[in-house]
Amino acid sequence: MSQQQAVSAEPVAAMDRALDDPVRRVEDRTQVLERLDERLRFESLLSRLSATFINLPADEVDSQIERGLQQIVEFLGIERSSLAQFS
Repeated sequence: MSQQQAVSAEPVAAMDRALDDPVRRVEDRTQVLERLDERLRFESLLSRLSATFINLPADEVDSQIERGLQQIVEFLGIERSSLAQFS
């Protein structure tokens, strides 16, 4: 008497996923930490820029806005920016 058994590759696939998962988690964690670090650096830049406007004489506001925009452009790695005021 012979019995037929169903053979499944699922246990092997599950083992592959189990071994791969820690590596993927480390990669995901690294990416998250990099993004958080970049966000912190950007928020720090914005805080410093905001602080420069406290007690700033009115005749220096325009030039400080230009310097601030330049710093943001450099941080973002873009070529140019613009600021428009609509009323």
